[in-house]
Amino acid sequence: MLVCAFTITSYSQNDKPRTNTTAAQVESSMEIPKPVNTWVTTYYPKNKVAKNTMDKTNMSASNTLFLDNGVVLQFNDKNEITSIDGKSSIPTTLVPAKIATYVTQNNAGSEIYSWQWVDSNVQQIMLDNGQKIQFSKSGDLITSDK
Repeated sequence: MLVCAFTITSYSQNDKPRTNTTAAQVESSMEIPKPVNTWVTTYYPKNKVAKNTMDKTNMSASNTLFLDNGVVLQFNDKNEITSIDGKSSIPTTLVPAKIATYVTQNNAGSEIYSWQWVDSNVQQIMLDNGQKIQFSKSGDLITSDK
């Protein structure tokens, strides 16, 4: 009688040996996609990525990056920014110009602490005073909880 034994080993992408990837030197076991890395080093050049996680659901995946200054960034499966959440104000250059202008004109002295796509047609910001304001895809005001 002849007995054969086989061992099948599979490796996921996360099992590969990794080197530290830079978004100003990330300390994570997961590689940051190049477009995401470029975005981070462009807008947050002085910060390091403290943690990088990937959420895979159905047929899409999203990356969440936690920067060493407390900012949390989320990118969709196309490596597009979908959410910026800061513990302090985020640069107004990171939100669409029409939204930044609205805040300057209607909420003088307020700072934007977060910006996100609620869905494919609605953007939302939160100001330092806790006020939430929603805008259309083109940046027109939808609602304000003022």
